[in-house]
Amino acid sequence: MNNKIKKLICSISTITLLAIGCSFANAQSEKIQEKLSQTQQDVTKLLNIKDDTSISEEKKISLEIELKKKIISDVINISLDQIANAQSQLDDLKIPDSQEWKSVRDYFQKIIDQTRDYYEDRRKEFDNKETWTLDDVKVFAKAMEEKRSLEIDKNLKRINSLILTVNVSQILNLADERLSKISSDVDRIYTKKLTKNPTLKTMLEGAAANVKKSHDLNDEAYQVVLNLYTEDKSTSTQDFILNLKKKIVDIKEFEALIDSKTKTEPIKIDSSLITNEDLDGYLISLTSQTYNQIKSAYETFVKMSVNVKNYLK
Repeated sequence: MNNKIKKLICSISTITLLAIGCSFANAQSEKIQEKLSQTQQDVTKLLNIKDDTSISEEKKISLEIELKKKIISDVINISLDQIANAQSQLDDLKIPDSQEWKSVRDYFQKIIDQTRDYYEDRRKEFDNKETWTLDDVKVFAKAMEEKRSLEIDKNLKRINSLILTVNVSQILNLADERLSKISSDVDRIYTKKLTKNPTLKTMLEGAAANVKKSHDLNDEAYQVVLNLYTEDKSTSTQDFILNLKKKIVDIKEFEALIDSKTKTEPIKIDSSLITNEDLDGYLISLTSQTYNQIKSAYETFVKMSVNVKNYLK
């Protein structure tokens, strides 16, 4: 592959990654999705221009510059929309009324403000530049893509993890209500001696265990949020993170041992190698496990409800 082709692929890849990178944030609005779709169509047009042998090289360069500029401009607009969406979600989030949780909100508010400022600065820089070359476009796009992949995408995912962690509490409240209702019904069935079959009791115990496990996982997730996403650098916070890293090390070492072929020697991992992404991933895992436990409880509730209705009809 010659250098000219390498440079061409690098230029297209940067623009493509920049456009696709915007789609990584979760909970997108329909408006944002529509803009993303249009931008991805423009990326396809850009690739088609490169392959079009009927266009002169001079015309290709001109078309490339204009189309890449449009993509960059659209990406800035989409990114600002995403930040506005994140701001709206943070504003609507029903977090506990405490100083600790205020610190968490302030932590994410700072991230949103800084990200908004970054894209507003890029917008001004873009609009104020009168003359563009292909290299100018490439440098501008690469800087934005690197900023997004190394920092912004991770922060948007953290905001989404916060939202999921807090919102799962509301689902847990509904699960508690459902458990209370079906527990009352089951008590009535056995009190009235409508059946001697212990199946309903066994299923109820299983569902109750799922709900309790959900609470335990959600409580742990809350503690991770309070200690991980805050400007507080107190000794207790640092100790919590240190212990969390050790827990993640234990998990990774166990997984590595299971995956190893020999399984004869313990695999050691230095806790200093645990990254912020590992900590983020642990929170996501807790929230995912919480949802799964609730899901299992509701599956049992559904199975029980048929028999409960038959006994109490």
